[in-house]
Amino acid sequence: MRFYRFLLSLLLVAILAGGDLLSQTGRQINSADEQQFRVEVRASANQLLRQEGYTPDHGSNATVTYVIGGRELIELLRRSGYQPSVEPIDGVEVATVTLQEVQSRLSADNCFVPLDAYPSYALYESLLEGFADNYPEIARIHELGVLASGRRILALEITDQPDEEEAEPKVLLTSSMHGDELGGFHVSLRLISELVCNYGNDVELTNLINTTEIWINPLANPDGTYRDDNTIISEPTRGNANFIDLNRNFPDPDNGDHPDGNAYQPETEIFMQFAEDYAFDLSLNIHGGAEVFNYPWDTYAQRTADDNWWKHIARQYADSCQHTAGHNGYMDALNNGITNGYDWYPIYGGRQDYTTYFHHGREATLEISNIKTTPPEQFEFIWNANRRPLINFIKQAGYGLRGVVRDSLTAAPLGASVFIDGHDEYNSDVYSKMPTGRYHRYLKAGIYNVLFSAEGYHPKLVACFVGDDEPTFKDVNLLPIQSSNSTLADSELITAFYQSGSLYLDHLPEDHHNWHLELLSVDGRRITTSGIPGGRRRFNLRVGYLAPGAYICRVHENGKQRVLRFSSVVRKK
Repeated sequence: MRFYRFLLSLLLVAILAGGDLLSQTGRQINSADEQQFRVEVRASANQLLRQEGYTPDHGSNATVTYVIGGRELIELLRRSGYQPSVEPIDGVEVATVTLQEVQSRLSADNCFVPLDAYPSYALYESLLEGFADNYPEIARIHELGVLASGRRILALEITDQPDEEEAEPKVLLTSSMHGDELGGFHVSLRLISELVCNYGNDVELTNLINTTEIWINPLANPDGTYRDDNTIISEPTRGNANFIDLNRNFPDPDNGDHPDGNAYQPETEIFMQFAEDYAFDLSLNIHGGAEVFNYPWDTYAQRTADDNWWKHIARQYADSCQHTAGHNGYMDALNNGITNGYDWYPIYGGRQDYTTYFHHGREATLEISNIKTTPPEQFEFIWNANRRPLINFIKQAGYGLRGVVRDSLTAAPLGASVFIDGHDEYNSDVYSKMPTGRYHRYLKAGIYNVLFSAEGYHPKLVACFVGDDEPTFKDVNLLPIQSSNSTLADSELITAFYQSGSLYLDHLPEDHHNWHLELLSVDGRRITTSGIPGGRRRFNLRVGYLAPGAYICRVHENGKQRVLRFSSVVRKK
């Protein structure tokens, strides 16, 4: 055995040393035709790697970076003075069962999911279509988009009124945006079967479906998983058909558009539109290659406003996994099964931070198995370990502060801002969503001052107590600004904002006169007032002394009657 290992080492050294074997036509990080390696190098190489388009892989930390690449990567590091450790990545092929092989079983069993093999692509589609067809009262299949390969990105919606918009939370579970990380693919199919097949029989699952809109996307990167053959999973790739890492391809809160230097991929655009259309409250993005619950931020070193809540959710998931797995070492990586993303290793362009920042949602990343392409013989263990934690995660969507915002006169639902005074920052505030006016704000137990505001309405500050793992219902009615002059066309364009130590009023009408600005705290306490000189389209007032938070800005016309012309909430970060 040692002799063969020696020969393999000599062969590897010869291949890596052979400069004539290196690509001469440009780097292809994930080329399917090139031998791939898992490379270990000092973390000081991170800046160089990012400049060249490489991103860290699982296991990276403050001392060591792991990265996947070909011979050109190794040569780059050696030219730059590094001595990387190199391990070749063998091609992976896992058991796959086709639609034809299980057609009779599929027809006879509405709950069928293969337990000892991955489905072929055709079987995967048939499974989702079958669940929708066999359980039409609670399930709908949605085609999110079609790729150039003809493969579809699909999601199954599970709820008691799938054709109605209800004032209930929306939850998304999605897996395998890295095409070779497939443990979550099987677990997602098992979860779908568990939910739809037990509706009406299992009290807990029935109640969950009756009160929650659950979306499950088992396979976010079918081109990476099936590559050139829809009948078998053989050498699946991390990237998509263009060999692009989709989890570095989203807009980034810190690095802006195209943080990886690539055009948005078809899969990225599909999921960006999906997020825009459905405004999910809570999401879980399932990966593989480690066993840990990862929470935001990935891109910022600072913590989110809701870091304590995230730790609570993460710890609950990891502890439950460890318990159901029999405390045998499963889901105990890093901080005993949980980690802040940036603390593990920073990434830019990830979907977790995109959803959390740009859509004011809450998304976490679950690393479900140390083996990226989980072998079927581990299916039962991984499902049993994650069944209860996944159900508990979905139940969390119904907890926290929740309710409906309405017009106090007409009871019409409103799209309003829900801002936690002295707490929210970096887009952690949420909005009530139309057409129902529902909002869901997840918080660690405590007392919070919550500011509800909508254009054309008086804002309202409400003190709310929120408990852990339970819902706190708070419906809010906002009073419209009723003055007969309050909605004149010349005042509809006014905007108020804070910038560089000043409060600005912009787009004032040219003919205004005898107008007065009033700045209030969110509890109605007057902070300062100032006259607004006539004829000015923009006015600013120095207020750099203000503490970060939310303030109410009002503009009155002082005459025989004090007419409210404008009211808005202004925030200083």
